[in-house]
Amino acid sequence: MAEILILSFNLLAPISIVLFAFVNLRHLSFAAPVILTLQVFIASWLAFIVFSDGSLEYSYAGSFITGNIPIRIDYLSAWFILTISFTFLTGAWYGIQYMKQYRDQSGNLALHAIAFILAFTALIDICIVQNAIVFLVAWEIMALSAFVLVIFEHYKKETLRGRY
Repeated sequence: MAEILILSFNLLAPISIVLFAFVNLRHLSFAAPVILTLQVFIASWLAFIVFSDGSLEYSYAGSFITGNIPIRIDYLSAWFILTISFTFLTGAWYGIQYMKQYRDQSGNLALHAIAFILAFTALIDICIVQNAIVFLVAWEIMALSAFVLVIFEHYKKETLRGRY
């Protein structure tokens, strides 16, 4: 059961990236928080399973480069999962109203939504993966997607300089 939840959590990110290519801009501002809410539900469910039954361990068959990819969710990682999930969930739903002023920037909004979901997925994966190579890949995905989130208004000099 936990293996299916972990797999479905990680599959929602690439599915959403493909989905955002076909979603109308009017629906994009609602689609991203809905997908993130599904991910938060799955991640929180895994965390609550850990709090009630103890640690979860699973291993994916990796590749020649990575080897096996062990996944472990213990009490500390479950706590971080819940903290990260709460933060991203509240940010996603707050962002619906906040991002309305950028409706004319459809490409920028789509990139922002993709980066938001990738940052969340990577942060959760950083908490649970037990393979150094996969950890570093998840870390880089998190760092690059956070960079894209930070430079949302890249056309403003103040944004690129980091001051107002």
